[in-house]
Amino acid sequence: MRALHSRLREKIASEENRLAQFASYLEAADNEDDSQIDEDALDEAEKLAVSEDEKLQVSQLRDRLEKYQERLADQDTKAASEQHQSLQTQLNGVEQQPASAIDLSTLDAIITKLEGLPQQYPRLDTRVTAEIKDTTKRAETLRETVDNHLAMDRKRSLAFRPMLAARDLATYRTALSGYAQAIDSPELKTALNKSAGESKFWSIGLESIELSQAWKAAITNGLESQEVEMIQATQSRLTAQSVQNPLLSQFKEVTDGILNDSSDPQAAMASLKEQLSRLPYSDLVSVEVTKRDSGKDEPTRYFVYEDDYRIAEDRLETAATQPLQHVADADGGITSSIIKGPVTRAHGEPQQSVAWLSQQLSSRSSEFDQAWGATFLSLAAAVRQRPELDQLIKEELIFQLLTACAKGSGSMRKELVTPLRLLASREVTRRSWYKPGRPSDRLAAVVENDVIPSLAEAYQAIPRQALALEPATRLNYQWIGFLARTSAGGIDATLHISPNQARRVYVMCDSTADYVKVDILPVGNWNGTDIELWRTSDYLTAGRPLFILRTGG
Repeated sequence: MRALHSRLREKIASEENRLAQFASYLEAADNEDDSQIDEDALDEAEKLAVSEDEKLQVSQLRDRLEKYQERLADQDTKAASEQHQSLQTQLNGVEQQPASAIDLSTLDAIITKLEGLPQQYPRLDTRVTAEIKDTTKRAETLRETVDNHLAMDRKRSLAFRPMLAARDLATYRTALSGYAQAIDSPELKTALNKSAGESKFWSIGLESIELSQAWKAAITNGLESQEVEMIQATQSRLTAQSVQNPLLSQFKEVTDGILNDSSDPQAAMASLKEQLSRLPYSDLVSVEVTKRDSGKDEPTRYFVYEDDYRIAEDRLETAATQPLQHVADADGGITSSIIKGPVTRAHGEPQQSVAWLSQQLSSRSSEFDQAWGATFLSLAAAVRQRPELDQLIKEELIFQLLTACAKGSGSMRKELVTPLRLLASREVTRRSWYKPGRPSDRLAAVVENDVIPSLAEAYQAIPRQALALEPATRLNYQWIGFLARTSAGGIDATLHISPNQARRVYVMCDSTADYVKVDILPVGNWNGTDIELWRTSDYLTAGRPLFILRTGG
């Protein structure tokens, strides 16, 4: 009996303890502020609840907590959905851009924000979580696509550089084939390979230059019958290789009557004026910079376009170290060099001499009619005496005058064979006229000693007949660049030479009329500043080299 009584007391004590713990946990869990309900204490109270009343108290508190948590989940889901929608809109905008234009920092920021949403809103709905994962995967896939595009773009850029660096067509042909292998567009690869396969027609087209070279040699030698026959044979051979060839057409047009008739001084004069107009001297002035070297003042002369000089005149005359835009090639192209100025002297040559000579040719027409040879030789002597005119330009102007004199008169042609041959042999030397150097207006010793005395002798034999030889000696195809595919899928020109005068621009390819012959076809114009391609032309194929037909200097 005593044992039973003891167990009863233990049960009563245990129940009292349970009731106390339940009350304590329930009190700890409960709070007027739903956000402050202690879920851990509620869990403990739930474990201790036995009676229906106790379970009801726990259930009511649990309902409050769950409703509060549902409100939080709704808030998280709503906020996350709004941010997700905003990020989706941003991603849609990025996806509309070409891969090459996508800003990776923007795309990476979108990915980072998408990945952070589940951590930022841990109670968001699982459906929204799945949607966020799908959008994140889209963004990551786009990132991978852009990475692949950039890698391929870098590969293409590396393969494109040799094409830009090539300065002869053989090197360009090799670079073009390499680039065709590096790109991943089947359509562009086909076009590039087609262009590379046309290299034999480039060679055929450039053989046309032989005709103008032969013509130049023949003029120097006096157009003897043997040389005339050689020119005619060369012309026939080249014509047989071409269907359309502007050089041959121009040569034929200007020489058809000349080879059989040598009595047209007016044509010779027109030829000279045209030649002078094509020389790149008419807009140039001389700028000198003097530096002290070994105790002496050593001037260096640069040729500068007058417009460029006028724009920078004040700066050039005051600044110590500065850039100078000056002529950098025989065709009048320019470059920029840093000079240690300021400019110590500037004058109007060769512009003034070219203008003076042009004026003389126009104003003395009656003198040319009455005394062709004497007038030309007196002009050559006057050019020789022009002060400050650079020696190589002076020599070139004398050469042009003597060449025209010989073209306009059979007797003068014979008298001038030797000086013209010597001056012609110095063409390469004269083509270095543009190089900066010490100014000198004194002709080279070989010209003074061997050419000038011959002119004095020739002056004694005044010509009585005229011979016109048109300027076919300088017809010359020059490679200036190539056609390239733009990032937008169009065709544009990439140039490594900028001609100093407006020219028609050509491509050389197999003829549709005869596939073994070359067609040299116009595809646009160089306007002196920019190239204007004829966008409707069927011959704008990526990779094709671009040429101009030089007709002067």
